[in-house]
Amino acid sequence: MLYQTRVTVPANTPQDSPITTSIEVEEDYITYLGVYFPPGCCNLVHVRFRYGETQIFPHANYEWLSGEGYLMGGRLLFKTPESPCRIYVDAYSDDGTYDHTIIIYVEALRKEEVARPGIIESVLGRLGKFLEKLGL
Repeated sequence: MLYQTRVTVPANTPQDSPITTSIEVEEDYITYLGVYFPPGCCNLVHVRFRYGETQIFPHANYEWLSGEGYLMGGRLLFKTPESPCRIYVDAYSDDGTYDHTIIIYVEALRKEEVARPGIIESVLGRLGKFLEKLGL
């Protein structure tokens, strides 16, 4: 399931008092988090994703995403601790003149839709060894 929402970040929104919105997901895993920074943001709008007080993207607690005419995001495999699960999005702006509307994306999947990490590589490795024993 792909969730999407727009967030308008007012000019002069300070980092120590960001605006916050949330997205509620029903699925078991969050597999992608992203934000589209339209042209004009000039790397002045900053965004982070968190679950409760824990920042989940970008990974380091001191980092924020920013961009200009770019979809900034990344793949992850975050097991949601409950269902429904509320993911918070914080944003601030260093722009002293203009508000900016960004687009937030969250992809979430049910556990049966998520392949266990490494299972394909493991099966292919075993198949290779089997074929090697057969002389193929």
